[in-house]
Amino acid sequence: MKPRKLNESDSNYASMISLHFTGEMRPESIDFNNPERSTIPTRRSRTRQTQQAITYGKRKTTRGTTHLVSQQRKKSMKATQAPQTNQVEMIRDLAVGTSHQCDGQHDGRIFIKTNLRFDVDALFELLFSPAGSTFLRKFHAGRSSTDLCFGKWNCNVAGQQERQVSMIVALQANVGPKSARIVERQTIRQCSAKGEIYSIDVESLNQGIPYADVFTILMHYCLKRSPGNTTDILVVGDINFVKSTWAIVKTFILKHSLEGMAEYFYSLHQQLLKEAETMNRR
Repeated sequence: MKPRKLNESDSNYASMISLHFTGEMRPESIDFNNPERSTIPTRRSRTRQTQQAITYGKRKTTRGTTHLVSQQRKKSMKATQAPQTNQVEMIRDLAVGTSHQCDGQHDGRIFIKTNLRFDVDALFELLFSPAGSTFLRKFHAGRSSTDLCFGKWNCNVAGQQERQVSMIVALQANVGPKSARIVERQTIRQCSAKGEIYSIDVESLNQGIPYADVFTILMHYCLKRSPGNTTDILVVGDINFVKSTWAIVKTFILKHSLEGMAEYFYSLHQQLLKEAETMNRR
């Protein structure tokens, strides 16, 4: 099939043809003074030229049209796409949760086992920030606790981060002391990893109550990043008797200590739910 001749009225179409094959508007390649030298490729020839340019590589000449794929352009395209790939990988990680495992002991009574709409780092800061978070201070103030003192995190002899927290708590007993001093030793286990998992052991000692030297309270917090950028929280606790005592005293300690822990963590759980709702509204 012979190519159709081009006249001056086809100038716009000629510019479109030049743009399609070269990526540039080059109307000067059309000689309007000598139409015999200017032609418009047919659809079949255009398709064949495009396929040849793709097949034969970086630089090919197809019937007077030069196709040049710039190597620098390829590099810039890859550089542009790289952040998108990293972003997809980050979203995929957040969707499946963490693969880190807690090596702490999960024995004892379960007081909290739920999923909270907090980032795992944000939840750790609420419960274990160095200076005590505003949330935690308000929580203890609502329970009439006073003299809160949050020690700094320091490395202990085992290479773990450790600190001491103390406070005076109000007691609801009808008889006996109306308050008691509590000293907690909090230890971050080495399996903890920022953004993934936090494993914290807590040993609580009581002062100012009967038989306070007979037992300690052991607690373990496990915070794990879960799908949807939320956090699975598990809190378990138990009573550790460090001295022998009468069975009736032991039963009394177990009953009242476990009841007190259940009430404390129930209140903490409810306040965390409210805090999560408030933060997600912002």
